[in-house]
Order: sequence, then C-alpha cells, then structure tokens
Amino acid sequence: MIAKAMILLKNHKYTYLRLNKNLTDAKRKELEYLNMLYPNLGDAYRFKEMFLVLFQIKDSGEAAKFGSVLNRFCGYFSK
Repeated sequence: MIAKAMILLKNHKYTYLRLNKNLTDAKRKELEYLNMLYPNLGDAYRFKEMFLVLFQIKDSGEAAKFGSVLNRFCGYFSK
C-alpha cells in the first residue's frame, strides 16, 4: 500500500509546492485527483494556500476575519 502511494506521489513534489494559480490545467487536475486519494495531503495543501492568502490581505479588519477562519481550519486538524 505504501509503495503504491510513493509511486503515485513520486513526480508531484513540485505540484504541491507551487501555488495553485501557477499550475497548468493538467497539473491542477492531477492535484485534484491526488487530493481525493490522499485527503490529509489535500487539507495540508489547502492550508498552505489559505496561509498565503492571509499575508496578501492589506486591510487589518479583513485579515482578522480571515485569520479567524484560518484558526477554525487549524482546529479541524487538531481533532
């Protein structure tokens, strides 16, 4: 089981490191498929994307609201 997972993920290191907006359509589809197969990895990828969005928000009030959403998302991982 683990060997199969390693084979599927072998060529996707940079797929997970790149920003979603910089992925090609083909890589985005592959990412969606892998996230379906590995939900925890998909959650981690979404968390990374959300964290990057937080740093791009210029309005402090809006950032605080988004931070509370991010905090709830973090609570999801601690369960």
